[in-house]
Amino acid sequence: MKYTWLAGLLVLVVLISGCTSEPISTPQPTQPAPTRTVEVTMGVTPTAGVTTIATPTVTATMTVGVTSTARATPTATATPTAQTVSVEIKDFKFNPATLNITRGTTVTWTQRDSAPHTVTATSGESFDSGSLNQGQTYSYTFDRTGTFVYGCTIHPTMSGTIRVTERLT
Repeated sequence: MKYTWLAGLLVLVVLISGCTSEPISTPQPTQPAPTRTVEVTMGVTPTAGVTTIATPTVTATMTVGVTSTARATPTATATPTAQTVSVEIKDFKFNPATLNITRGTTVTWTQRDSAPHTVTATSGESFDSGSLNQGQTYSYTFDRTGTFVYGCTIHPTMSGTIRVTERLT
């Protein structure tokens, strides 16, 4: 009986010593699992003798465990598109007074003064807005390269310059 009691105590000690309050740790990956997105399109096609009104298409996206890093490399040079640049007429000034633009750019003047003004070419081009009242705008597209000076025919102290190049440098 003493041995049975001693054997039971020994089993109890072994069981208690095996139980600890520390959690069992599992190794965690140091990097996220690699993924790759694959797009699959499945079309539904009619079978012989069956009339369909529309053919539905289902697109599914799934992620699989492979990563591929690709870098886009431009294969062609982009052609610049036409731009619009604004000039404000305020306090009897053109703001900005000097513009550097590329050929094909449209300049739009917005009249903010209470007194009327004009936007009239004085050299290099031939454009004239006529009299602009407060809130009105005038636009002109510069299709030639060069330096163009303009002003207000009502207020000769007002002037501006536009330099048009093929490309801004």
